[in-house]
Amino acid sequence: MKPISGSSADPPARPAPAPRRGRPRWRPTLLSFGLALGLAGGLGAAPQAVAAGVANSTKAQSIGNTPQQILFQAGTGGYGCYRVPALVRTGDGSLLAFAEGRKTQSCGDRGDNDIVVRRSTNDGRTWGPIKVVAVGDTALGAYGTGTVPAGTEAGSPVTRSNPAPVVDAVNHRVYLLSTSNPVNNSYPRIPWVQESADDGLTWSAPTALNVSLTTSPIGGGWFATGPGHGVQLTQGTHKDRLVVGAHQQSGSSVHAGYLYLDPNADNTAQWKASSTVGSTSASVKPAEVSATEVAGGKVLLAARNEDVAGNHRLTNTSDTPTGNTVPAVGTFGEESIPAPADIQGSVLTVQQTDASKNLKEEVLLSAPANVPAKTAMTIWSRCAGVWNSTGKVVSTAPDKAGYSDLTLMADNEIGLLYEAGANYSANEIRFTRFSQGQLGTGCNASPPASTSNQASPALAPTTPDASPQANDGYLSSTGATLSSTDPLRNAGDSTRNNSNLALSAGGYAEVPYARSLRTGTGDFTYSMWFKYQAQTDPATEPDHILFWSGATGTTEPQVWLRTQRKNSLNQLYAWAQSSDTDLARATLKDTSGCACAFGDNNWHFVTVTRAGSRLNIQVGSGPVGVPTGAITGDVSSDSTGSPLGIRIGARPVDASSPFTGKIDEFRLYRSALTSAQRATLATPDTSRDKVSGSTDQAADTAANAGLAVRLPFQALDRTTAVSTTNIAGTDDESGNCTDGTLLGAKAVASGRFSDALPVSSALPGATSELTPALDVADRDFTYAMWFRFSGSASGTSPRALLWAYGPGVATSAQLWVQAMHKDNGTTTLLAAVQSDTGPAVTVETNANGQDFGDGKWHMFTLQRHGSAVQLDVWGGDTPVLQESATASAALSGSLTGAKASGVTGVRVGSKPDGTKILDGDLDDFRLYDHALNADESKAVAGGGGLFPTSGLSVRWSFDNKYMYSGPANRAAPETTPATPDHSGWCNNAYVLNGGSINTAGKLGTGLSLNGSTTGNAALVPYSPSLALAPEAVAPSAQPRRQGETSDFTLSLWFKYAATESTPDQVLLWAYGAGSAERQLWLRASPLNHGIYADIETGASGARILARDPDVTRAAFGDDMWHHVTLVRSGDSLTIAVDNLAAQTAAANLGDGALTATDTFAVDGFRLGSKPDGSQPLTGSLDEVRIYRQALGATDLGTLQDTPAGPPAPTPVLWLPFDTITARSYSRM
Repeated sequence: MKPISGSSADPPARPAPAPRRGRPRWRPTLLSFGLALGLAGGLGAAPQAVAAGVANSTKAQSIGNTPQQILFQAGTGGYGCYRVPALVRTGDGSLLAFAEGRKTQSCGDRGDNDIVVRRSTNDGRTWGPIKVVAVGDTALGAYGTGTVPAGTEAGSPVTRSNPAPVVDAVNHRVYLLSTSNPVNNSYPRIPWVQESADDGLTWSAPTALNVSLTTSPIGGGWFATGPGHGVQLTQGTHKDRLVVGAHQQSGSSVHAGYLYLDPNADNTAQWKASSTVGSTSASVKPAEVSATEVAGGKVLLAARNEDVAGNHRLTNTSDTPTGNTVPAVGTFGEESIPAPADIQGSVLTVQQTDASKNLKEEVLLSAPANVPAKTAMTIWSRCAGVWNSTGKVVSTAPDKAGYSDLTLMADNEIGLLYEAGANYSANEIRFTRFSQGQLGTGCNASPPASTSNQASPALAPTTPDASPQANDGYLSSTGATLSSTDPLRNAGDSTRNNSNLALSAGGYAEVPYARSLRTGTGDFTYSMWFKYQAQTDPATEPDHILFWSGATGTTEPQVWLRTQRKNSLNQLYAWAQSSDTDLARATLKDTSGCACAFGDNNWHFVTVTRAGSRLNIQVGSGPVGVPTGAITGDVSSDSTGSPLGIRIGARPVDASSPFTGKIDEFRLYRSALTSAQRATLATPDTSRDKVSGSTDQAADTAANAGLAVRLPFQALDRTTAVSTTNIAGTDDESGNCTDGTLLGAKAVASGRFSDALPVSSALPGATSELTPALDVADRDFTYAMWFRFSGSASGTSPRALLWAYGPGVATSAQLWVQAMHKDNGTTTLLAAVQSDTGPAVTVETNANGQDFGDGKWHMFTLQRHGSAVQLDVWGGDTPVLQESATASAALSGSLTGAKASGVTGVRVGSKPDGTKILDGDLDDFRLYDHALNADESKAVAGGGGLFPTSGLSVRWSFDNKYMYSGPANRAAPETTPATPDHSGWCNNAYVLNGGSINTAGKLGTGLSLNGSTTGNAALVPYSPSLALAPEAVAPSAQPRRQGETSDFTLSLWFKYAATESTPDQVLLWAYGAGSAERQLWLRASPLNHGIYADIETGASGARILARDPDVTRAAFGDDMWHHVTLVRSGDSLTIAVDNLAAQTAAANLGDGALTATDTFAVDGFRLGSKPDGSQPLTGSLDEVRIYRQALGATDLGTLQDTPAGPPAPTPVLWLPFDTITARSYSRM
């Protein structure tokens, strides 16, 4: 992320001077509140990992024909786009790919953006899920070292940005530095640090850093970490020091340097800042600093140059001083590299000087070429201190390119993570890899080639790994399915875990090679449940492979297990070897009497265990097998060559000796499980649990931490691409979910401050349907907007500047400001405000004959203060009040009291029917939640009025970087009606196929659904806040906030009429609908006399029934309002109706995430039918809420008995169904 002056894909935007307030809760009787996903402190157990395959980009070439994987894609995961990549390789060999998850469609440097991460343990062949590391929420210290500013609530969202990770390989920690600022892209700008002690699986909460590159404290000016990776020094007097690039602005001076940490074992060291020389030169303006180590432990810093006229790359080489002297970073020098000025670049040392081998130092730089087109991601080389101005192209024009990061990987490979897209550089963040040999810079003779030929698996549906390692299973294209027949566990109605892997016709599941699967020379336990029917004739039955781990050659490391019946063997046979001379095996006879090698069509639990040098096998609680031989070596494939992972159900490579039958709960532990631990898994009822039972609890904890893969075969994550449609809009920079829709197309004019919105017959302005932020009701307000037009060029017809709440007929509430041509040739402003209880109150600015159609910029403010209506106009280079008029009539009543029957939102530049078009320009449209006083109005006229207590409800700045036009993920056409979310999380809902307002809702109005099989329902699109999945912040961290666990609470009111013969009717359905898909639903089942809840995660499932206690009615179908809640708390799931009047015992759901956070399509929440429109509800819904916590009994009672609900926590979805708009919102 770059300063407020611009971004990599868009022209500059002006700064905003102050932070915004917390997210308001838009009920007139309630106070505003702070609301956001959670962050917490401390480290804890890793949450479950879930992911599907990774798609390859089709838009770019690569070096050495290596596929370019799309790790982050705009419009997926609920984010508008992803920006600013960062990439590191941990001490354990894992890759961590970071990015900013930006929620707004404009992809601008503002909003409550998150920092997200994906993890790979096989050098980028496969990747784990997208997880949130730092949420766009504030924690203690978010506004600096002092107290939170007055009027700013704890929890007010911030923009998380500039990820800068660095690895401490000595102490096995990873640090993530980043920065934040308030969501309106203002100040304070605060640096943060997080850390991971478990190879990037979990992270501590962000902690504010008290560092400064100048003598002034941070906060009041721009501060940026990185972005991109830092470095740990390997030479010099400060060997092991961690260094991360940073820059800071102080007045007109730019200070570029680095932050550093001298780590210690107990992790008590503090981050510090180097000293810097402020650059005031017009031609040298360093920003976005990347760091790498060069000869002797020196630090090479590379920065982009914000001076567009000069050379666009700057470098500085700094010594690391002895002792405790603060490192000094001097003046940066210019480099002749043809990269754009406003794009960050990454530097990486790939070869240090080695005179004994005649090797010269080589440093690489990644950045786009082709100024100013920003195309062609390119790698440049610095050989022995001299840059080569000709680089190696990674992606060719017209492919756009943006920010990037480089890292050294294993097997002589280099990893590149970069922004790119066919027409827009923020469309994708791609990962590719290449060797120094493929790069061919010519710096050193015979640069090393890659030693690994491992390919990435083809894109295919995957079954998720329920361990933290994300070693998902890829199913073969034929003969492998997930089946719900013959379940391992069948506990009836309350709990189920009934899916398994069904194999036939040579089918199998494949877990690609990853370092996390390596057991090396250590102990291990493979465990699984299996079931098959042996053939009639044992003499003709071939061996069946249950699993095979590693290679297949007679001398290669491998572990496998098979059934054997030929030659009267009647046994299971296990094998492990590191070579053809270092091996062990074990056999176990089937003593049941069937002579079928456990092929009696019953479920059997088996383990293959290495304990020391011995290999053994055991089925169920029976005797162990007969071991032979001893093994001391490494049984795991390494990454060189073409390493193989684990194949379940067949032999690798040729798929010979296939298994036909069922397999469930396949696991690999990096330890030899004890008998007590093993017993947990050997019992069907506890087969999905963590191991336990040891007298030493620490031993169980260690065993569970060593789980390398767990495939419960419960879900199949599909790879359906998202569908997109082109939209044009402008961000609501207040953060209150009121983006504007641009009418016609996106266009930009010169503005009063920066950019403006041109208005013409082809571009008739911008509009938004009614939102909670626009709903002024009978309260005070102030509208403000700058305008410019020529009255003589526009003719004599009235021109609409602003129109809100009504179509302009005499019988409806409305508000408007029009430019009126006068007989004397001047133009004045006329405003009208009409409520639902009285005639329009008008006011006109004509006191001194001022002409507002003079082609100059003017700003009007229209405000209500009690019963008074006032219209003011400001103008001039230094704005002064030019006109002020107050209506003579008094205003009473509400402007939006009739919203249940239809109230429009706001439109600027023309009347809602498309007439009275202003032929001119508009800038900086705002709505405040009170009547501005004179000082406040003056501040707004000067571009201020954005401070925390300003009461800003809506703002469209019309800056180019906050307007957008392009493809967006939309679940329905823009002509679809919608209803607004009141939570502050912008989870607005489509109203599909005829849903309507029920004026007799439980609390005011509700949603009426008529049971239409065409899909009469409401649909809330998927978003990060509705993922209901664990994030990367450690679950045990404190303070506990939303989003860090899988806990949630669903709450809604429903009413319908039913008899026992009435078909089931869906209240709510989310995520997926197939038999093997993750899903969540609530369904009224009259035949079963209750409300069913069902959850299918990636690891487990549960179905529970809240039975109606009244036997005279069918499942609460008495056409009266009833309240249902569904609560997930840890492993338990509970449903209750009418404040615990009908409640089932908690079901043991187990672990597992409800969503696969990747780059593919995910359904949101559908209210009133299944996703295909079937099982529709004939009835009504009201007050649908979702919380990211498990609410307790007290809060659940308050939720039912009090319209406002509990004061805390606050929901991430709140649909009161108070209005249905004519069209959907720009932000859906």
